[in-house]
Amino acid sequence: MTRPQQVSFRRMSCDRKMWAGATVATNQDLSALFVARCIERYLRTGGRFGYVMPLAVLSRRQYTGFRTGHYPVQAEPVKVAFDRPWDLHMVKPAFFRQSVGAVFGRREKSNVGAVPLTQVPEVWSGRFETKTASRAEATAHISRMIGESPPVPAKRRSPYAKWFFQGATVVPRFLFLVKPDNNLPLGAGAGRRALQSHRSAKEKRPWKNLPNYAELSKTSSSGRCISVTRYCRFAASSLLRLLFPGTASVFYTARTNGLTSTLGSPNGGELLK
Repeated sequence: MTRPQQVSFRRMSCDRKMWAGATVATNQDLSALFVARCIERYLRTGGRFGYVMPLAVLSRRQYTGFRTGHYPVQAEPVKVAFDRPWDLHMVKPAFFRQSVGAVFGRREKSNVGAVPLTQVPEVWSGRFETKTASRAEATAHISRMIGESPPVPAKRRSPYAKWFFQGATVVPRFLFLVKPDNNLPLGAGAGRRALQSHRSAKEKRPWKNLPNYAELSKTSSSGRCISVTRYCRFAASSLLRLLFPGTASVFYTARTNGLTSTLGSPNGGELLK
């Protein structure tokens, strides 16, 4: 979303008590607001609805406000009574790239209490040609059963919570994601390869205005991530390095002495000094 769209999305979500906070902002999407807005504008009182939505809507924090079934926008408050949802993630091949479920309900009168989305979902499972099967063919391969209650989040916060945030979000990305640099006139030399920052049109200020970072790396290093600690320094006596031999890197973002930096690990690679 563009910056104006982000502002509008947050405002509309706050008006309907569906904004879950900045800590999960990167996990929020338009689906919950879209459904609430459709019910608000197009569904009469007593009318029924059904939507395919991300499976996270059934249990994840970013959808807490949506699951209440009460969206008190000033112009026209909305209350809904949710029915038992469906969990479709066990149907293979998957319908979509992400796991999905289906939510159902009825719009209630404004003076009637909402029924939140708290029922244990009905889990659908089976394997068939999801792209071409007819309804009869799909029915023959599907089983349905009531699932398990979602896990209850721990009430105690981690003792490390004040030091780490954002999970595996890499900030700024161009200091950690690299691509081959094939523009050196004499090449990188034997046993080396040239790398440069992998840029994106989605970068934000101040990072988008900074130049590329280039480095020579031993050919033994692999993957798209490197740790450019000489470029990304902060006021700490040492850097936390998490070394993993595989193809994926784990990153954490830490606050130290009022500054913010992202710590990462190369994929078993080593930068030349």
